[in-house]
Amino acid sequence: MKAERLQRKVLKGREKVLGAAHPNTLTRVSQLGSVLESQDKYKEAEAMQRQALEGRERALGVEHLNTLTSMAYLASTFLSQSRLKEAEDLEVRVMETRKRVHE
Repeated sequence: MKAERLQRKVLKGREKVLGAAHPNTLTRVSQLGSVLESQDKYKEAEAMQRQALEGRERALGVEHLNTLTSMAYLASTFLSQSRLKEAEDLEVRVMETRKRVHE
């Protein structure tokens, strides 16, 4: 719970200073999602990971490494919920894009 409170506080500060759409703010959104996932708060974790992914897609593009990282984090959240098909689909998309664009 302490980690969650800290992440929320830092996120609020980033949103205030940088704005909700800033890449650094979106990193905090994703980190909060990971904390929530570790606490088995999957619904909220998924919402945070989706927010980070959608924001990064808009700000950085769908092929940017940080966007692909967000996809992988969302896949992890799906995996934690035993949503294997959704997790696999995202992971395949990440791997194919990384291979095509970043290698």
